[in-house]
Amino acid sequence: MILPSHDVFLNVFLLIIGLLFIFFGTGILRILSSILFAIILGYLFFIESIKIFNSQILALLIAFIGMIIGGLIGFLILRLSIALIGGIIISEYLSKILDLNVLQTFIIFILISIVLYIVSREILVLATVFLGGFMIFYSLIGLGFNMFISAVISLILFILGLVFQLKR
Repeated sequence: MILPSHDVFLNVFLLIIGLLFIFFGTGILRILSSILFAIILGYLFFIESIKIFNSQILALLIAFIGMIIGGLIGFLILRLSIALIGGIIISEYLSKILDLNVLQTFIIFILISIVLYIVSREILVLATVFLGGFMIFYSLIGLGFNMFISAVISLILFILGLVFQLKR
């Protein structure tokens, strides 16, 4: 188990990040997804443009276009990514346990992916609120609060964050 740090600045930082995740976690993940896709697509556009046009300035302009496209894609497909990745993991696991053939595994993958897509927003909310609550709990203990008080505060914030994010 990782013991809480007694570094006040680290704990205050974790407390702030935890609060942000509790109340704005899904938005933060969408932004991070957009940034990641923008970087990846911009990089790929730059590398391929250099090869094709042999011009750095043109490659930079094309990379910028790639970053805009990547940012939009990352913003739009976060939920789809979660559904597909979850569908792959769960269907592969079930395939091994139930000894399914390829067609059965594919059908289960499709069904699970559809269900996960439908509930992906709630999964994201639950995951980010849980992560934020854990950060708050960890930081409060590091700041010297007793474990019970830290747990109660974290639980209250967890519930408030769930309600706040699910109503949005």
